[in-house]
Amino acid sequence: MFFAAAFRSALTLELLQLRRSPALPALASTLFLCAAGLAFLENGVAGPTPAGGARVLLGLSLAVVYLAALTGVVQGVSSLTAEGAGWYLMAPAFRHGAVLCAKVTAAGLVVSGGLALGLAGAGLLLSFQEAWRALPALWAVGTIVGADAAALGALCAAWLRRRPAALLAGLAVWVFASLIYDLMAVGLGLALPPRAASGAVLVLLAANPVEAGRAVALVATGALAAVDPNPFAGAALERSSPVWAALLPALAGWGAVFYAAALRLWRRPE
Repeated sequence: MFFAAAFRSALTLELLQLRRSPALPALASTLFLCAAGLAFLENGVAGPTPAGGARVLLGLSLAVVYLAALTGVVQGVSSLTAEGAGWYLMAPAFRHGAVLCAKVTAAGLVVSGGLALGLAGAGLLLSFQEAWRALPALWAVGTIVGADAAALGALCAAWLRRRPAALLAGLAVWVFASLIYDLMAVGLGLALPPRAASGAVLVLLAANPVEAGRAVALVATGALAAVDPNPFAGAALERSSPVWAALLPALAGWGAVFYAAALRLWRRPE
């Protein structure tokens, strides 16, 4: 009862403070511009092709996952460190799990709302049926990735306590998880024999929520058809395979891990 009441009160305060947040329109407009650029490149330059729709979905899937992760990290850090964002949390008595949960939830709602607006605009541009069917899946995956990233941002803020340091740490983790980690996974997959590489890469995907979100998005939207035959994962990431479905609990579970760690650090004495 106390948790639910504290959560509702804290979430209401957080949402009131986020009314003028620039993150939501920034995410929506950036995603819309990405969709417009992808649509122009496929239809305006190369002309419509049978694989063009899959390539657009591929690019849009990457944009959704990477932008959701970036926005989630920034919002998660800001929820604990922005001026006025934690005015009622200075006393240790208010460092309750429900309050931190409300902060992470509010940050995730910003990401979810921005994705919804951006993808709605993208749906007006992408006039092929596959895109319309894929947009709800992209929104769901992006929302989960954004919630995980918000919990990660809260973890950085609870650990470092200072906004500049927490933002730098969060952005460094985002760069590593989105770019460097991917190159490491691809390099490992190409270096190992195909059978061993398939299992190793799937483990690496599950160990990184951004990579897991990208893989789930590619499969759920059918954008995997635009990728060259995967030399190391093979058919393991096909929609009919149960292996890729194991990435879903891993994707959702990382948010709980980050939240638990953030709560532990948040409650520690100054």
